[in-house]
Amino acid sequence: MTAFDNDLPSLDDFRLGWLPDRENVYLLEGCGCDRVTREDIDRLAAHPELDTISVIGLEQDGFEYFISRYGRQFRRIRFFKNQLVRDWSMLADLPDLEWLYWYWNQRITSLWDMSKNRSLTALHIAGFTRLHDLSGIEKAESLRMLFVGDLIWPSMRVRSLSPLTETGIECLIWAGKRIEDQDCTFLTQMKRLKHMLRVTKGRFQP
Repeated sequence: MTAFDNDLPSLDDFRLGWLPDRENVYLLEGCGCDRVTREDIDRLAAHPELDTISVIGLEQDGFEYFISRYGRQFRRIRFFKNQLVRDWSMLADLPDLEWLYWYWNQRITSLWDMSKNRSLTALHIAGFTRLHDLSGIEKAESLRMLFVGDLIWPSMRVRSLSPLTETGIECLIWAGKRIEDQDCTFLTQMKRLKHMLRVTKGRFQP
């Protein structure tokens, strides 16, 4: 697969939402089927050296607590099955965040203000059932890799991908079900785009 700079994930890892050295990534989750508590989150205080984390099972209050207390510590965050978070606007407070992966959400309906996320280069959005509008993504000035769609069965719908025309994205992976306006002219206006890939039944399609 295509190789990118060392500060970006490989194409395979990015498509699957995998973090580098994933066997050693710190995993923040609750006990058993319980949601993550503040006590769980505060265990991070003993690990100031960490800069990469995978988070499972946050609800809105836990998400806000995690971001406000420890979010600035991390350069790479993978949110996995945090489906009840309804507002992710606090991500705007993470200027050093480089990679953000978020799999599965049933509440979020719009992007956050990315204008302060000056280090964000890779954004992976998968399995969002209510996010249909990508307006505002042009504020992510450093964004170079974007995944939008689903990891298993394509169901995600977006109104348009035209907001991408004002970005510096080099690699775009579309793995959703439908682009409502069916307008692909945005591709000719993305001046830095090098790779546009569709994922069909788990396979890359040019």
